[in-house]
Amino acid sequence: MRMILTLVASLFATSAIAADLPVVPRKAPIVAEYDYFNGLYLGAHGGVGWDRGAGDILGTLGFDTAPFGFVGGLHGGYNLRVGPNFLLGLEADGDIATMDGTVQNPGFIGSVNSKSRWLASVRGRFGFILVPNLLAYGTAGWGWAGSEFTLAAGTTQFSTSPTLNGAVAGGGLEYALNQNWGLRVEYLHYFLGDAHLNIAGGETIVPLAKATHNIGVARVGLSYHF
Repeated sequence: MRMILTLVASLFATSAIAADLPVVPRKAPIVAEYDYFNGLYLGAHGGVGWDRGAGDILGTLGFDTAPFGFVGGLHGGYNLRVGPNFLLGLEADGDIATMDGTVQNPGFIGSVNSKSRWLASVRGRFGFILVPNLLAYGTAGWGWAGSEFTLAAGTTQFSTSPTLNGAVAGGGLEYALNQNWGLRVEYLHYFLGDAHLNIAGGETIVPLAKATHNIGVARVGLSYHF
């Protein structure tokens, strides 16, 4: 009985001492938030591009060459963080492209081929920082493409290589890995003009064929912020 009373007294004494100790508040885990979304940056990217390649011959014979291929290059720009969550920026990029598509015998004996060999654009960017270090953004501006359009009938071939231009728009996500490096995924759509094939007969120009270029590009990139 004496042993039990002694044990109970010890427990009460320990509880009293613990009650007098100061309570240390527990700190919430620290989430790193970098100033990655401000200032000048450069990067590289790569992905795929595709185009319906729709067109017609003599205004009646329709075709879809459906060019598809690799797209990759460099990008650079400047970001300005506005308040805690908003971003405004300007970006330019340049890409090599291997988009190529051919249709055989579209209503006649021969073939039609359309290609895109390079892409470039200058775009504004506007975004919202969803959570620390993750940016969702839209982008819009003007784009250019180096295209090739060829029509072959037997041993006769007609071709043109215009530089097309038009509006470009898209969007993506960008994640800051640390203060300097970040990853992005994005989609861009180039609303380009038509490539025309014409035959000159004296002072008369006869429209032979045309192919439209509305190019979609999906790509991933790595950027370095200075």
